Amino acid sequence: VSATAFYKAQPVIQFMCEVLDIHNIDEQPRPLTDSHRVKFTKEIKGLKVEVTHCGSMRRKYRVCNVTRRPASLQTFPLQLESGQTVERTVAQYFREKYSLQLK
Repeated sequence: VSATAFYKAQPVIQFMCEVLDIHNIDEQPRPLTDSHRVKFTKEIKGLKVEVTHCGSMRRKYRVCNVTRRPASLQTFPLQLESGQTVERTVAQYFREKYSLQLK
């Protein structure tokens, strides 16, 4: 016999606030503490999430982990249209590409 929890559809940030008992996300110290990150990772790992930043093109992904670094510090190499490769943070990328300010 297998037991599976069903979760209501909601933004990931709202789910995180519920899991970590955060009443106001704006009062949350950034980044998450290690204990908060571990607790949240245990709850979200394996769940499917649907991204909404691409308009009508909705994609679903299964969560495999939560990084130690916040989006404002996590970097990756981005190849520009000119062929040049630059370092970008995840936060910079979403701000530049989608005009989104990540929380």
